[in-house]
Amino acid sequence: MLHTYICRQCGKKFIGRPDKHCKYCSQECAHAAQDKRVTRRCKICNKPYKVKHHQLETSKYCSRECAAAARRKDIARACEYCGKVFIGRSSVIGRRKYCSMKCFHAMMHSVRVTQTCPICGKQFEVKPSAIKRGHGKYCSRKCGNIGRSREAQKRRKLKQAGIGCICRTCGKKFFRTPSVIAKGGGKYCSMECFRAMQKETIKKVECVCEFCHKVFYRLECQVKQEGYGRFCSQSCRSKYTVRQQHITSPTSIEQAIVDELDKRNVEYEFQYPLNGYRVDFAFPDDQIVAEADGVYWHGLEHVQERDARKDADLAKQGWTILRFTGDEIRQSVSACVNKIVEHLS
Repeated sequence: MLHTYICRQCGKKFIGRPDKHCKYCSQECAHAAQDKRVTRRCKICNKPYKVKHHQLETSKYCSRECAAAARRKDIARACEYCGKVFIGRSSVIGRRKYCSMKCFHAMMHSVRVTQTCPICGKQFEVKPSAIKRGHGKYCSRKCGNIGRSREAQKRRKLKQAGIGCICRTCGKKFFRTPSVIAKGGGKYCSMECFRAMQKETIKKVECVCEFCHKVFYRLECQVKQEGYGRFCSQSCRSKYTVRQQHITSPTSIEQAIVDELDKRNVEYEFQYPLNGYRVDFAFPDDQIVAEADGVYWHGLEHVQERDARKDADLAKQGWTILRFTGDEIRQSVSACVNKIVEHLS
């Protein structure tokens, strides 16, 4: 069933269904109603502007500038140079004293402070900013050179004369400048007295190097720190680190030699770093090297060439190389160790 409606835009009668929201007779009238604007006045500049009907509740300002001005609080202030009243934001107005950079520069050039030259007694004017930078003491470059030379002479006299001090270690009297005493100096006459004081007052702890087993001394405060007091030098620390990184678990034939050497109480070094190489067993006091070669790996051609170069390099440096194959070690470990013991002095 159809009903008769009146268009809200043009007033024309039209027929439509009751289940539809029939407000306009056509799409043109609907768009015209949506584009219909109402005239309002801006709350900031009081300028008239048009706004759509559905934006009446939200639209209050004619432009973004007026909306931003409404959000911020503007404060009026008088320029300290020209007296002109200017408006600025509340967050900036506390630091702003002049209406423009022109007034700022004019103010900086107009302000002067009267100073008296300590050399010639003449009065002169100088900017406050120059005084903050440490300038403005003298009226001219000539007076400045004279004044700086006099100050240098005073410093030299103080350095030559100094203040009398007594050494806390030897009791000797010596002289130091006031600046050195102000920094905490003037307690000892020389570095020898200072080190002697350290030896007496600072406790040292006896330590044993974990690499070369040499006895050395470190300060008690250093030993308490983690990592100090373990090695006598940086060289021993580096060698120990390299050895720990490359030490691997011994193979079966190496373990057999290790057990036999331990049974006979023979001192040796396992996986010893030597002149760029790493040997299985080393006896540094007698310069003897023992190698346990596996049958398969050391039977390869390129490994045999590498072993030959290694033996030649170590032999040039005075080391004796003893090589034992895996079959020889499995057949008789004691015979291999006997051969090593024969070469030991």
